[in-house]
Amino acid sequence: MSKRFLVCLAFAAALGACKSTTTTGPSGQSLTLVKPVDQTIQRGETNKVSVYVRREKFDSPVELRVDDLPAGLEVVEKKLRVEPGNNLAEFTLYARPDADLVTGHAVRVTAMADGELSAVQWFHVAVKAN
Repeated sequence: MSKRFLVCLAFAAALGACKSTTTTGPSGQSLTLVKPVDQTIQRGETNKVSVYVRREKFDSPVELRVDDLPAGLEVVEKKLRVEPGNNLAEFTLYARPDADLVTGHAVRVTAMADGELSAVQWFHVAVKAN
C-alpha cells in the first residue's frame, strides 16, 4: 500500500469511515473505495465530502457518481473524478432552503475506472432545519 493511501485511510478511520469495498479486474488491477464520512447539513448550507480511493496496477482517472440523494440535496460539482496520482477527491453537497428534512438517509457513491472496475459505498445524510 502506498504511504499516501495509508495516511488517508488512517484519517478516514479516525473520522469513523473505516469500511471499504475493493473490486478486482481481469488483469489483476484493483480499485478500493473507502466509505465517506456521514454528513449532517442544514438547509441553505453546503458540506464538503471527501472520497478516498486506492488503485493497484493502474493509474487512470476514477470517475465518481453520487446517487440516491434526498429531495432538495444536490452535488454542486458537475464533474467528479479522482485524478491520476491522487487518492482523494472532494465534492460539495448543497441543501436547498426547501430540502426535505431527513435523518439517516442512505446516499450511494460509485467509483468507476477503466470501464472494468466499479466499487460502491454508502454514507448517511441528515438534513436539518436552520
